[in-house]
Amino acid sequence: APPILTHENIHAEGFIAESRLKEIGRVLTNEDDTPLDSEPKILCFYAREGETILPGDRYTTFKYVKTVKHPIETYKKLGYLIQLGGDIEVFRVKGRFCFAKILHNYEEIGEGDPIGNFRSWPDKLVLTPFKKPLKAYIVMMKDGLMMGAQDKVVYIDKGSADGLRPGNELTIYKNCPSKYDPYRTCCRAKVRIDTIDRKVGTLVVLSTQSHSATAMVYTNRMEIEVGDRVGP
Repeated sequence: APPILTHENIHAEGFIAESRLKEIGRVLTNEDDTPLDSEPKILCFYAREGETILPGDRYTTFKYVKTVKHPIETYKKLGYLIQLGGDIEVFRVKGRFCFAKILHNYEEIGEGDPIGNFRSWPDKLVLTPFKKPLKAYIVMMKDGLMMGAQDKVVYIDKGSADGLRPGNELTIYKNCPSKYDPYRTCCRAKVRIDTIDRKVGTLVVLSTQSHSATAMVYTNRMEIEVGDRVGP
């Protein structure tokens, strides 16, 4: 049987969204005006005009962390890094004021945080080697860590539109610069030779968007950094 990766907090790892997400409303505070990380875990949000909110509806809170630009391809904008705060379930609606229980809390939920459609991912992934041609790059690291990067989260610039699925295993390559041919240094024009990129680790895709993916470093033998290439 293929190996299975268990990751209980795939939701918490975030993702890159190409454009701003649809907002259902914005967090105001919790019902008793006490800190949002206290008990009971209840919050109040204000729904956007025209939204139909009913008791039992589930949503997910999130934050826009930063704009993501490509580190290799002329720094083009890839989208926004989204950090999910938690999943909520509405239990009372008063006009546009909605009260909800916090079902799962991944990160701190703050006043003004947007509320979007409920998102759900499995907590177990069947590991499958990805065998199609693919040239991707690590465009961001969640914690900015390099050495000892195992189990750390990275974001790459390819996604479901390129055939990637959660559980796919990929190889991380260190881009080695080309060298001058040592046997032709006497020539007036130096001749460059291409070197072979070095395999430095593997990663597992946790979740995908159309043109990006969130992944976890599974193994690494050298430092992993933004700009490293990813492929089969």
